[in-house]
Amino acid sequence: MNIITMELLTIIVLMAVYDDLLRYKISNKIIAFGVMIAGMYFGLYFLWGIVVNKGILLSIDTLIKDSILGLFTGFFGMFIMYVFKAVGAGDVKLMGVIGLLGGIELVKYVLLYSLILGGILGILGILLRRCDNVGKYGMSVHIMHYSLAIAAGLALGMLKICWQEVI
Repeated sequence: MNIITMELLTIIVLMAVYDDLLRYKISNKIIAFGVMIAGMYFGLYFLWGIVVNKGILLSIDTLIKDSILGLFTGFFGMFIMYVFKAVGAGDVKLMGVIGLLGGIELVKYVLLYSLILGGILGILGILLRRCDNVGKYGMSVHIMHYSLAIAAGLALGMLKICWQEVI
């Protein structure tokens, strides 16, 4: 993982956290921005490979496969939680964008860390009475800003991958 990818992911996730803190939603505009950035990133990577390196097509093929696998892993990993009403649809799409830009290795760590941190935040929110209690589908549900757990999971996932590259 390179520094440009980490910066792009950080910007997108921080935008999503800000939107989630304001409206308890992650806007589709932020998700579309993330997908557009990923498309531009892959396009520039492809052009750079053809013009400068003249033979990077094999690594581009690997990059795209890794990104597609990351997209599906992130999206469907969070979709399972969405089915049980643990997260919102914006969180699912945000994790898909993280997988698209970061690849499958990063999104596995982000899913794991955000699940653990989301559970901790949820328990703390209930104990400190910071989670809003909302009636939904005939049930009483505690809602929280899960994007905070995703942001922290992203930071830990990027640290884990950087640490692996150093060692």
